[in-house]
This record gives sequence, C-alpha cells and structure tokens, in this order.
Amino acid sequence: MFKVLKFMKDNRNIELSNKDFLTYVNENLASKALQADPETENIRKLWQDVSNMTYSNEDKLINDLKDKNKEKFDALKDIINTEIQRTKTQKESIKNLNKPNSIKFVSSTNDSNVKAYNEILRKHNLETVKATMNLLTDNNNDTSELKKD
Repeated sequence: MFKVLKFMKDNRNIELSNKDFLTYVNENLASKALQADPETENIRKLWQDVSNMTYSNEDKLINDLKDKNKEKFDALKDIINTEIQRTKTQKESIKNLNKPNSIKFVSSTNDSNVKAYNEILRKHNLETVKATMNLLTDNNNDTSELKKD
C-alpha cells in the first residue's frame, strides 16, 4: 500500500487516464504483499467494484453534455464571426467618411442584432435555467440515474 501512496506522491504532477490509473492501482493491489495483508482486503474489494463498473450512464450523460455544449458554442462562434464581419464593414464605412462626397443623409435606424442573437441562444438559455432549477429542487433525472448505480 505504501508503494501506491509513494507513487502517487512522487508522480502527482503526471497525468494518467482513468484507465491507466485503474490498471496501475489494480496491479499493485494484486501484489503478493498486499494479498497477504488482511488489512488491505476492504481496499481490494472496493477497487474490484470500481474495476467492474462500466460507467455507461455517466458516459451517456457526458456525451449528451458534449453535444449540447458543441451546439451552444457553435451558435456563439457564429454570432462572434458575424459581429467581427459587421465591425470590419463599419470600420470601412468610417474610413470612407474622410473622402470627398462621402456625406450621406440617412434616417436613424437601430442596427442591433441583439434580438436575433437572443433568439438563437434562447433554447440553450432555457435548458440552462431548467437544469439549474432541477438541481435546486432535486428533480434532476441525471442525478437520480447516477444515484441508482
């Protein structure tokens, strides 16, 4: 057991995948010295249970979150790219103001895309509010599914 703790202390800055870490722990728990030590039996049983878990519910939840976040950030990226292009156009218009005959008479307009952007993000905002409310009221299906396991 001390070998595992020493390894963790010595290598605390090294990143291992969950699978690699689990493999390392199981290999060390299977050593003859730890097998012979009755005090480590509970730890060995616990890690055996961990090794047997499939994490299918958690993987599904993680994949769903990744998909939703990708959708949301793609929408945000589109909004940002639209605003970058719009800003470039506006800067070009400002440069043209110094040229002769560049004065134009226009009526006042509200050229804001905020309402359109809010509509694009509305779905994601509502999902966030719903998830927050579920967390606060303990009506979270994902949490309930995870607790079952």
